[in-house]
Amino acid sequence: MGCPDEPPPPCYPLLGASVGSRFLVRVGDDAFLIGLTGGSALHFFKGFRGSTNGDGGRIAGAARAVRAYAPRVAGSFAAFSAVWFVVDLARGNNEEEEGPWSFMATTAAARGVIHARQGVRAAARAALGGGAFGVLVQGVLIVIDYWALTPPAVERPPVIAGVPPRKPVAAEIRQDWRWRWRRP
Repeated sequence: MGCPDEPPPPCYPLLGASVGSRFLVRVGDDAFLIGLTGGSALHFFKGFRGSTNGDGGRIAGAARAVRAYAPRVAGSFAAFSAVWFVVDLARGNNEEEEGPWSFMATTAAARGVIHARQGVRAAARAALGGGAFGVLVQGVLIVIDYWALTPPAVERPPVIAGVPPRKPVAAEIRQDWRWRWRRP
């Protein structure tokens, strides 16, 4: 059966199994910790900049801001991640269809579901914002993949004494191409 410390495998409801509540809680826990880390850093910086030297110092003001606002950011991020996970599972989560468009659609739908109780206009506006955020994230990931997959420049082999270096093959092809399009 496995070790008791081993996490359960992900289950997908559209494939016949139900999502274990422990797995969904674990997604929320991880998102809460990520939101707490990011919210603490953000509100520490904002509290440090916004407090004066006289009221206990800037560090004390930053600590008060973290205590006041970081849990709210963490809870919001955990709720968004849980809703995003449920929407992703409800969408079908086929690995063949997994790509940038599915991430953008899932993010937009999750934001729309979260803001649905504020009305149709607020839900539509939030869904557009979520879709724009998904586009931004996927664009950054595409650029990072492009930079990571670009092959390094080819270094020339060392020159051996007495043997002249040979021209690169690409330079010969480039010169040949220019010659064809040159007017007489």
